[in-house]
Amino acid sequence: TNTINLAQYVIVRFRDGASRVTGTRYTLGFQNPTNLLPGETFVIVKNTASQDLIELADLVTLNLVMSFDGNDPLAIYFANDVSGTTISPSAVEIDIFGEIGYVGSGWGSGSTSTVNNTLRRKNTVYSPLNTNPSPFIPSNEYDFFGSDNYLGLGFHDFGGTITTTN
Repeated sequence: TNTINLAQYVIVRFRDGASRVTGTRYTLGFQNPTNLLPGETFVIVKNTASQDLIELADLVTLNLVMSFDGNDPLAIYFANDVSGTTISPSAVEIDIFGEIGYVGSGWGSGSTSTVNNTLRRKNTVYSPLNTNPSPFIPSNEYDFFGSDNYLGLGFHDFGGTITTTN
């Protein structure tokens, strides 16, 4: 793989049942260039987080994209497909967390719930989730840890192989 300029992407948070065309959406873009090298991670932290967490961040923001509470889906789009909070009808989700348009208190239950747990993508997931799932079953793609467990943040134990091209 190659270096990725995150300025080419936007993260969208769909608040409390928002869809691609209705409801409240928040967006977060990146300054150009914000480069992500092969095998790296990029940690985004809300500015109200603990100092320990802020120290692990690549980006600290007050953006409302980072104010999710376990029931708000997130999606990544190409930046040229999103203007403000308007998503182009032809836009394609690059990766999705949650179920866009979902109204509820979160996904899963107990120790495999998206509410009050820390989730990390499984090292056996090799492809993005780019079709809106119905229903979203978080245990298919994520490992669960207790609330506010950020041990290992900034690292991803990828179970596959990374090939770099020049």
